[in-house]
Amino acid sequence: MMNKIVSLFLASTLLFAACKREKVQETTDPSVGQNMLNESYGNNPKQRFDIYLPAERSTASTPVLFLIHGGGWSAGSKNDFDGSIAGLRAAFPTYAFVTVGYRLSANGNNMFPAQELDVKACIEYVFDHQDYYHVSDKFALWGASAGAHLALLYSYKYGQTSHTPRAIVEFAGPTELISMYNEAPDELIRVLLTGVAGDINTVDSLVYKSSSPVEYITAQSPPTLIIHGDADEVVHVSQAYYLRDKLEALGVEHVFKIYSGEGHGMSSEASVDAVLESFTFINSHMAD
Repeated sequence: MMNKIVSLFLASTLLFAACKREKVQETTDPSVGQNMLNESYGNNPKQRFDIYLPAERSTASTPVLFLIHGGGWSAGSKNDFDGSIAGLRAAFPTYAFVTVGYRLSANGNNMFPAQELDVKACIEYVFDHQDYYHVSDKFALWGASAGAHLALLYSYKYGQTSHTPRAIVEFAGPTELISMYNEAPDELIRVLLTGVAGDINTVDSLVYKSSSPVEYITAQSPPTLIIHGDADEVVHVSQAYYLRDKLEALGVEHVFKIYSGEGHGMSSEASVDAVLESFTFINSHMAD
């Protein structure tokens, strides 16, 4: 069953048609498109990212879309997005794309907040090297499942003091971890959370709270697109409602879309519609 749960976390990231991994090109000329794979932002082998750069890019005109993979904080890889790049380039031809790798929780190692700090470090590294990559400071975050949780957590917890995204797209993300634990549809979800956040019945409950995106929402939080299936068997749909209610209470711009009968890994039809919603949402918030 645990393998099934992890597979569902992973499946929610695979929303585009598969294609072969693109070969690295050997030019640093910003007039030419370039793929730079396994760029390092830290010493751990998992602290790597791939960046896909368009031709004719510049620090004035090239927005960035960061993609954060799922996998229950203990599985998955930045390479899960390899099959998405061609579709993303077709939808956003002027964008750069960054697929974020981060340390995974295993055997009591790399527990929270390791993953959120890695996402923060990766984003800051890219913008600290903005002139090198020839990208602008306009960016959005896109994540599914655990990746959605990390996208939200960075944006709400660090966005005002680090770099502020123009928009967040979250697919089926955990948003309030204590309730996620208590309302888990299966005991193995609690095992998964305990593995990354510790024992909720001890002082580790503070980690659950400090790792919950809803705890950091303010009136200045970025616009957020919430996408969730109401039959989600891994991240209960109530997580989407907790997020919506907090955003509404503080007057934060958001779009809330619940797909009837859809689980954690959505059907092809629902996935296509959700991706189109994402394209529209991101584009609408990236214009100056």
